[in-house]
Amino acid sequence: MAKTASACWTATRGAVVGLVGGLLAAGAMSLAHQALTNSSPKDQRSSPAHPEDPTVKVASAAMRLAGSRLADDQKERAGSIVHYAFGGVVGALYGAAA
Repeated sequence: MAKTASACWTATRGAVVGLVGGLLAAGAMSLAHQALTNSSPKDQRSSPAHPEDPTVKVASAAMRLAGSRLADDQKERAGSIVHYAFGGVVGALYGAAA
């Protein structure tokens, strides 16, 4: 019984540490992306040829499944939520498995 409790505690602790690590990694990725975007020429940043951000596509699809529509002014925030949620969940799963 003690081994089972110990294994459960280890997995839980790993998941929490992984969650924090995943959130930090998602934040670092956002900062790096922002720095690279700000250093690119202005005409490349606002080009309409760039497709919609994949995180925004996921957020829009989730809202459609929920029976709602994502407004244009909500897209950036929803994309960030998807980005950090994905980073946190993957980090937690990896931490629990490690």
